[in-house]
Amino acid sequence: MEASRPFVFDTGESDFTTTVLDASRRVPVLVDFWADWCGPCKVLGPRLEALAEEYGGGFLLAKVDTEKEVRLATAFQVQSIPFVVAFKDGRPVDAFMGALPEPKLRDFLDRIGAALRGAAEKEEPTGAAGPLEEALDRIREGDPEGLKEAMEGLSGIEEEGPDQEDARRLEEALSFFVTDPPPGEEAAEALRSARGAWVAKDLPRSMELLLESIAADRGFRDQLARKALVVLLRALEDRSAELVEETRSRLANLLY
Repeated sequence: MEASRPFVFDTGESDFTTTVLDASRRVPVLVDFWADWCGPCKVLGPRLEALAEEYGGGFLLAKVDTEKEVRLATAFQVQSIPFVVAFKDGRPVDAFMGALPEPKLRDFLDRIGAALRGAAEKEEPTGAAGPLEEALDRIREGDPEGLKEAMEGLSGIEEEGPDQEDARRLEEALSFFVTDPPPGEEAAEALRSARGAWVAKDLPRSMELLLESIAADRGFRDQLARKALVVLLRALEDRSAELVEETRSRLANLLY
């Protein structure tokens, strides 16, 4: 039961914080505790994966193999599988046990606020992107001047809206994107090189260098390298899923 779709991924103790807790601040995340020997798991898993694809990012599905992640399963007091826990805003909010039929799964998704994004996007008229997406586009393009302009639109984002957390994180990391860090020791030089790679539109290299800066001194300039990396991961999460998953795992290993 390998996770291979864009909104379905394997997770474990080493990267649970970034892949589940942090991600759930943007969109609901379902954690499916399963095992290869479990018959009902093989019924529920494909149903959840198909719904994740249908919802188009309205929720994420994180799969935990209880045979490999014994400590994580124990931490959640998993006694019978399949067992699914829903996370929102960094905490568990609901759960169910067993291979529920599809109608009950949809009821569960409605209850936790999962949005059918694919259908919503088809119904909406085409037009200019929202302020957050405009800013993320400038991030993807390595465009500091364009980003400064796009940031002005973030002030209009609804305070309790779904984009508010991403907007806040972008503002916290803004100095990395719009000003060249001063020279200094190892962490500073890696940060400067990371910004140079970003401006050159080499985002994978920029993320690699940000990891180097974090490894040298995670607290440098109020954790600016980590904050910038989180923004780059957000900008690329729907474009380079494999790179994002690998980088999140490496970041988790560095931090925890």
